[in-house]
Amino acid sequence: MLNVAQTEEIFESGLAGRRTRKTLMNDASSRSHLIFSILVDSTNVHTNVRTIGKLSFVDLAGSEKSSKTGTDTAG
Repeated sequence: MLNVAQTEEIFESGLAGRRTRKTLMNDASSRSHLIFSILVDSTNVHTNVRTIGKLSFVDLAGSEKSSKTGTDTAG
């Protein structure tokens, strides 16, 4: 099990690996996807019922039309 600081460290490491590029629509358009998932496992102290869930945070790379962003390399 990870603590909050360890979780933040992993998240920051993932962010550091992302690539961005300036386009006509966005000064820092994402060029890579980011998917960060956290499993939550908790037990109710009164009923002893265990619940497990998964949180997924997803940021997909830009999907704008390349002709609008100015990234179209076809010439």
